[in-house]
Amino acid sequence: MFETGVTGYVKGVAEVENPFPVDERGVAHISCSHCKFYRFSTPKCMLNGEICDFPEKYRGARCPLYFPE
Repeated sequence: MFETGVTGYVKGVAEVENPFPVDERGVAHISCSHCKFYRFSTPKCMLNGEICDFPEKYRGARCPLYFPE
């Protein structure tokens, strides 16, 4: 594909958004299983490719999402 090889890379950056549900008691359910970027079939995050431990309860340790106040 590259006849002379690759000398480096240019990184592209994306900002994504995911709504997490808040129940009637005001508790936010922020976990991988409630994220549209979580792939149930593998179980991996489609943003970082990491396997999610306990996706029903927590966010992955390397989750790239942040929550501004």
